[in-house]
Parts: sequence; C-alpha cells; structure tokens
Amino acid sequence: MQSQHFSEEEKNKMLNFLKKERSDLGTVAEAYSKDAIDDAKSFNGVLDYSNESIEVVEGILDIYEKGIKKEKPSVEQLEKVVKMYGCYAGEALIKNLGLGEWEIPKSGPVEGAWTVNVNEKFYLFPAKTNKRIMNGREDNIVSMYNSAFNENSKKKISLRVFNNPHYSS
Repeated sequence: MQSQHFSEEEKNKMLNFLKKERSDLGTVAEAYSKDAIDDAKSFNGVLDYSNESIEVVEGILDIYEKGIKKEKPSVEQLEKVVKMYGCYAGEALIKNLGLGEWEIPKSGPVEGAWTVNVNEKFYLFPAKTNKRIMNGREDNIVSMYNSAFNENSKKKISLRVFNNPHYSS
C-alpha cells in the first residue's frame, strides 16, 4: 500500500476543518447552555456558570426526573432537556478550568458522543444528564462534575450530592 503524503497546505486545510468543526460544536453547546439558564428561571434557579451552580442543575434534574414519571414527555422534549443541562455543565467546566473543548470523537469508546475534552480526558455531560433523569439521584451530575474538575485543577471542590438544598422534596 502506498503511503500518501500531504502538502503543508493540505495539512493546514485539514487542521482548519477540524478546528472549525470543534468550534461549531462549541457554539451549539454554548447556545444550549444559554437555553438552560433561561429554563432554570422557570424553577427559580439561577445559573451563572459557577461550580456551585451545578448543585442547582442537579436540583432541576431532580424535578425533571420526577416529572417524566408523571407526564411522559416526547423523546424530542427529553433530548432538549438533556442537551441544555448537559451542555450547561460542560460549559461551566470549561469556563471554570479555563481549558477544554467540545468534541464528538470519531472513534474509540466514546465515538459519536458529545464530550468535553480536557487534556485528552473525555467527559460525557449530556449522556450523564440523560442517565440522571432516567435513573435518579444515584446517577447525579454533581459527582461527575466534581471528579472532572478535581482531576484537572489544583484547586479542589466538593459540591454537595446529598443534602442538596436544591432538591425538590
């Protein structure tokens, strides 16, 4: 098999395409996170991208979890909630760490998933948000956020999973 050699110009075009694809996903994720900020207001929640706001997200996901058992939303409605709050958590992580980017890996164990790539570690906040809504508090998003932040920062955080004042009764 003949190896293919690319000119510097061709390599730069490929790199620019990959960068554009990643920035486009980042733009979409940011838009979903802004939708979450607006949606949170309907629950009297304030989302400001702080680490602590992830506790508010967890409380809102608790309400959605209870609501789906009663109301049976459509797949599209559930998908929107998952993307809004999953993207919000990912955007909060990126902003608080000052690093990381959205990526959809094209191969490997997380192929096709919306991930936040921080130092080649992939965090699947939308997938985790889906599990949280479907499975309940044992799949809370706070634990994943704590781990992701603490693995990549000298400053450590310990957001509340249990005794979360944002949980519904």
